[in-house]
Amino acid sequence: MLSGFPFVKYMKAIESRCLKRGVAFKYVNPKNTSKEGKKVMKRLGCSSHDAAAYKIARKGLRYK
Repeated sequence: MLSGFPFVKYMKAIESRCLKRGVAFKYVNPKNTSKEGKKVMKRLGCSSHDAAAYKIARKGLRYK
């Protein structure tokens, strides 16, 4: 419970700044993005971290 506190505080700060600047904010659950990103990693030739970020972005845009 304590370990989640800094994360929640950080996410609320980001959300607040986005609202002040008129930027859309959407939280996306990063569950399994590293596993799903392996296919992307092979296809695009990028690192596993880049592939996971790619999958998170696609989830935020509601692609599968």
